[in-house]
Amino acid sequence: MEHLPSGVLVLILDKLASQDIPSSLRATWVCNALYSAGKEAPYVWKRAFLTPLRTVFESVPKLPFEELKHSEKRLDAEVEALGGYKLLLAAKLSHEVPAMAIKSSLPVVAPSATPSLCGPKGLAEWRKRKEEEAAATSADPSQGGGDIAAGNPFLGMLSGGALKAGVQAPPMGHTQNRSWTYTSSGNLCLDFFFQILPDTPPERLRQLLEAAWKEDSLLALKLLFQLRGVRGTGKCEREGFYTGALWLAEKHPGTLLTNLGHVARFGYYKDLLEIVLRVLEGPEGTALRARRKATHDAARAAAKARADAKLSSQELKDAGVFSPRWGEGYPVDYDEDVFGYGPQSRSYRARGAQARTARKEREFAAAERAVRAYAYNGSYRALHDAVADVFARQLARDLESLAAGRARDVSLAAKWAPSLDGSYDRQTLLCETIARRMFPRADQEDGELPDALYVSRARDRLRKEVLTPLRAALGVPEVYVAAGRWAELDYKRVPAACMRANARFFLKRDKARFKKFLADVSAGKAGVARAALPPHEVLRAAVTGFGWGARHVAELQWRGSGARAGSAKPLTSCLAVCDISGSVRGAAAQAAVALAQFVSELAEGPWKGQVITFGALPQMHALKGKTVKERHAFVGDAAAGGGAGFQKVFDNILALARAAKLPPEAMVRRLYVFSAMEFDAASAQSYQTDYMEIERKFAAGGYGAPPEIVVWKLCNGASTPVTAGQKGVALVSGFSKNLLRLFVGEPGGVDPVSVMNRAVAGPEYEKLAVVD
Repeated sequence: MEHLPSGVLVLILDKLASQDIPSSLRATWVCNALYSAGKEAPYVWKRAFLTPLRTVFESVPKLPFEELKHSEKRLDAEVEALGGYKLLLAAKLSHEVPAMAIKSSLPVVAPSATPSLCGPKGLAEWRKRKEEEAAATSADPSQGGGDIAAGNPFLGMLSGGALKAGVQAPPMGHTQNRSWTYTSSGNLCLDFFFQILPDTPPERLRQLLEAAWKEDSLLALKLLFQLRGVRGTGKCEREGFYTGALWLAEKHPGTLLTNLGHVARFGYYKDLLEIVLRVLEGPEGTALRARRKATHDAARAAAKARADAKLSSQELKDAGVFSPRWGEGYPVDYDEDVFGYGPQSRSYRARGAQARTARKEREFAAAERAVRAYAYNGSYRALHDAVADVFARQLARDLESLAAGRARDVSLAAKWAPSLDGSYDRQTLLCETIARRMFPRADQEDGELPDALYVSRARDRLRKEVLTPLRAALGVPEVYVAAGRWAELDYKRVPAACMRANARFFLKRDKARFKKFLADVSAGKAGVARAALPPHEVLRAAVTGFGWGARHVAELQWRGSGARAGSAKPLTSCLAVCDISGSVRGAAAQAAVALAQFVSELAEGPWKGQVITFGALPQMHALKGKTVKERHAFVGDAAAGGGAGFQKVFDNILALARAAKLPPEAMVRRLYVFSAMEFDAASAQSYQTDYMEIERKFAAGGYGAPPEIVVWKLCNGASTPVTAGQKGVALVSGFSKNLLRLFVGEPGGVDPVSVMNRAVAGPEYEKLAVVD
C-alpha cells in the first residue's frame, strides 16, 4: 500500500481530536493511515500515535485501495484549503507530538503494543456482573473515560477545552485597610513569584501562571518548579505545584511530560503519583478525597486526644482504682458477645461484612475507571506511561547500584513507588505498568501465559525483587516500625516529619537508644532531619508538642535549621518586623511570628534577638531565654489585632534614631517585613503608596534612602507594595525559610526582579525545558 503524505496523517489525527466526522469513518481512516505510515514514521510518531492507535482500531476492516485513494484526495483538498499541510504539520508537531513523546535511554523495555491494563484479580467478574445489572442502560464503551473526563481539563484536551484568561487587574488599588497599593508589579512572572501562597485559590494560580507563561514561558516553568522546591531556594508549596502541573497537562502537555523526570529533584517521587491520580479523578474527585482525608484525620486526632487523656491500667491501680481488665470491676456473667458489642457478636460481624463488601466495590470501581481511562484517553495514557517510565528507569538504576555495593547511591524511588494494593496502586494501577516494564513478557518462562497470570507474576516479582530489597537498603523507618524491630531503626535516617510525629513512640519503645541519639544531636555528633519542615510547624511542636520527646526533637530541629541557614554567611545589620494585626490569621499568623523569630536569632550585632511587632501600634521586643519556647514568650507581650499601622514602625525608627543622634551609616540596613500587606492608609494624598511615604519620611529626616526592605508576603491577595523596577526592595512570599538564602551576607543591591532570578538560578533549573 502506498505511504500517505505526512500532512494527511496529521489532518486525520486532527479530525480524530475534533471528533467532527463519523466514528466509523474516523476509525477506518486512522486504521489505514497507521498501516500505511507505520513503517516509515519516525520513532516518536510510532511511540506517540501509531502503536497505540493501531491497536485500538486494529479490528476495523480496511477500506479498498480505491476508496482510500479517494479519501486521501479529499483530505488533501481540505488541507490545501486550510493553507497547506506543511503549516498544519508544524503546528501539530509543536503541540501534539511532545504530548505523547516519552524519551527512554535506559534498557527498560517498553510495554506491549496493547494499550490496556489488566487490573486486579476479580475485576473481570465484577465488570461482567455490573454489565448484567445495567444491561439496558450500559454506556457506549467507545465513550470510556467519559466519567472522568467531565470537569477534567486534561482529559478534555483533545476536544479543545481552554481556560479563559482572567481579567487584568488595574495598576493600582487599595488594601483592605484603604491604603493605596499596586495590584501588579508590572512584571507578570514576578506577580506569579510574589502572589502565590498556600491559600491562593486554584483559579487565581492558573490565571497568574497563564499570564506569566505568555510573558516568558521558560521562566514561568522554573518558577512553577521553584514553588515546589523543598531544597535550595524553593517554597515547599505542594498544592500550588499540583495545580500548576494540571494546568501544564491541559495547556502544554509536552512540556509536562518532558520535565516529569525532574520533579523528584524539587519535591519527591510521590508528587508523580499525585499528579497522575488528580488527572484521573478530576477536580471534583480530588476535592472529595481531600474532604474524606480531613474527616479521617480529625477522627484520628480526636481518638489520639482521648487516648492521651486516659490513664493506663497500671496508673489506675497505683491510684487505688479497680483495673478495667475483664473480670475486674464488671459483672462476671456479662457476655459482651451476647449483648452485641464484642468482635464475635452477630451485629459486629454483619457490619464488618458490609464494610468489606462496600470496600471491594469501591476498589473494583476505581480499577475499572483506571482501565477505561488508559484504554480510551490517549492523553492520560501518555502521562501514565511517562510516570511509569520514570519509576522503572530509576528503580533499574537503583538495583544496579545495590548489586554493585553502592547502597548510598540508591534513590528514594523505591520508598515512594506505589506499594502493591496500596491506595495509589488501587486507583491508578501504576504497579502493573511499572511491573510490565521491569519484567516484560519476553523474559517470562512461558510467553503464552494469559495476560492476567502474567501481570500477577510480574507484580509479585516487582514486590519481591525490586521494592522489598531496595526499601531494606534504604532503611525506611516504616518497615522497622511495622515489624517492631526498634533496635534496628537508624534514627539519623528518619525524615523530619516522621521524627516529629513519632518521637513519643520512639521514646516509649526504644527509650535508651533514642535518648542517646538526642544527646548526640545536642552535642553535635549526629544530625536530625529538618529540611522539609516550615519554621512555624517546628515552633508549634516546640511550644505545644505533646510530651518531652516531641518538644525536644522540635528544639533540636529548630537549632539545626538556624545553624544550617547561617552557616555560609550571617544576616548582618537586619531587623525582623512582624505583622500581628487582624489581617493576619491562622497559619499565616503563626508563620509571621516563626519567621520573625528565626531571622532575629540569625541576626548579628546589636539587632540580634530583636523583633518589632505591629498591629495598631508597633512594639520592640527582646527575645530572651535558652530554648525556643522561652524566646517565643515575646508573643504574649505583643498587642495583637487591630489595624496594620505599618507606617508607625518607620516613624518610631526615625524618632529613636533622631533621639540617639544616630548617623546614617549606623542605621539598620535591612528590614524583613513579614505581613499580609493589608496596611492602614499611609497618606492622605491619592496614589501615595506605603513605600513612597517611607521614602519621603527618610529623606526628610536626613537619612537619604530608607533601609532595604524584604517584603515577605504571607496571605493571598493582589496587594503589591512596589513595582518590578524599584531598587532597594525585594518581593518574596510563602512560609518556607529557604528564601532567606537569597539574602545571606552583607546587604546591598536588591530589587524585585534580580531576587526572583536568583531564586531560580540553580543548576537544577537549567535542566527544565519548554517544548510546546
